[in-house]
Amino acid sequence: MNMLKHTLAGAGIATLALACSAQVDEAWVARYNGGFSNRTHVPMALLLDSPGNACVAGSSQNAAGVYDYLILRYAPNGARFPVVRYSSSNALNCSVNDLALDQAGNAYVTGSGGTAKFATNGTLVWTASYAGNGIAVDSSGNTYVTGFSTNEYATVKLDPSGSNLWVQTYVSPGTFGAWSNASQRVAVDGAAGVFVAGWESYGPEFLCSGQPCRYARPSMLKYDSSGTCLWTNPYAGGFVWGQTKALIPDGQGGAYVAASSDYLEYLIASAGPDGGMRWSTDLAGRFSVTAMALARDGYLYSTGTGWFTAKLVCANGQDPWYTYQSQSGQGNAIAPDPAGCLYAAGSVPTGPNSADSALIRYDPANGNQLWTKRYDGPAHGDDGAVAMAIAPDGSIYVTGYSANTNGGSDIFVIKYVPAATIERRSDASMRVEFSGLPGQACGLEASTDLVSWATLGLVNADTNGVFQFDDTNAPFLPHRFYRWHYP
Repeated sequence: MNMLKHTLAGAGIATLALACSAQVDEAWVARYNGGFSNRTHVPMALLLDSPGNACVAGSSQNAAGVYDYLILRYAPNGARFPVVRYSSSNALNCSVNDLALDQAGNAYVTGSGGTAKFATNGTLVWTASYAGNGIAVDSSGNTYVTGFSTNEYATVKLDPSGSNLWVQTYVSPGTFGAWSNASQRVAVDGAAGVFVAGWESYGPEFLCSGQPCRYARPSMLKYDSSGTCLWTNPYAGGFVWGQTKALIPDGQGGAYVAASSDYLEYLIASAGPDGGMRWSTDLAGRFSVTAMALARDGYLYSTGTGWFTAKLVCANGQDPWYTYQSQSGQGNAIAPDPAGCLYAAGSVPTGPNSADSALIRYDPANGNQLWTKRYDGPAHGDDGAVAMAIAPDGSIYVTGYSANTNGGSDIFVIKYVPAATIERRSDASMRVEFSGLPGQACGLEASTDLVSWATLGLVNADTNGVFQFDDTNAPFLPHRFYRWHYP
């Protein structure tokens, strides 16, 4: 008998419901390399569609070593939908930069191979030539793409069929001559506001190391639904080029933005409906911000290099807490769950050339780390999470890259679910619930002394991999322990 390590305790009539919300188990792990195991396959983004399927977009090398767009979609039970591979050119790399989903679950990607829309079954709906950095979709199915120019902020609005509605460009008035301006992120709010953020050069040219140079700084702007520019804002001074890491509308006509460069390492700012800065903060000079999330309780959460993770008050930018790790590694994604728990995903080092993917849960009240779940791939090489999403039921989906035994890297997707629970029912029976694989059979046993075990019977997991058993004998016993095994 292959007995699992899970043993649960319930305290009879008074009952002790196991505190399980602080722990998660792996429900399933999926890996993908398309049969090209000696090639590189890297995810870029992960979003959940309305039925709860996990949609992953990334870049995947084919047999010729050229990158294709890749879209993977997994049902909550781990079943994979048809794989989407797309290339606008068989000879050029097509690397994904961003992903968006509409309310029907259609997937939109943009990157070096242009912009494309795919139906939920993987069928290509339309393509557009805009090779963007960022993409967003509004509630009417209109698509916004930005970043298809290196000389100006360039943003296009496409209707649901992929036809142009408008194209707008912007060059900072502080830019003199032919110099770089590039938009990097786009986001839309419920009031049809379109926010664009990126980096712009400014000021007169000067020589540095014998080469022409100019200062660069982050900036953002807002359009209305017709493409009229409502305001522009270079929201911080700077010296060197950087990256906009996150752009989130605040629901009140303004937006939050996170950016990073060698000069502005961990910059987070808030712009009001009129574009004026409500606050900005550079939290950590030696760490870089990589991700930001907006919680429903009036706080922003961010993470970055060194696992520098912080909580900010939306109203004023004050930080009730921040925490970091002294070793290398970094958080690449952060999200609160529906219950207010806080999670970040990224990588933690295991050696000079290796790392594990990591999912860390924080106490949102004080920033204390409550636990870390690691994933070490079969090659025990370089693994790291790059994106995550949390479902309304508290399930956590994480995607990342993982070295394989043939010298390439696979894309992995992991679903984490709340750990096993015991719940006292209204009739005083005990409900035991834990996770496995869909349709899997499992033997359940019970004991009052951890010595003698009575067989309760076989339990079959449902289509989502959840085992559930109601013990109607529990009310007649002073306490009860449970364990399960695979027959």
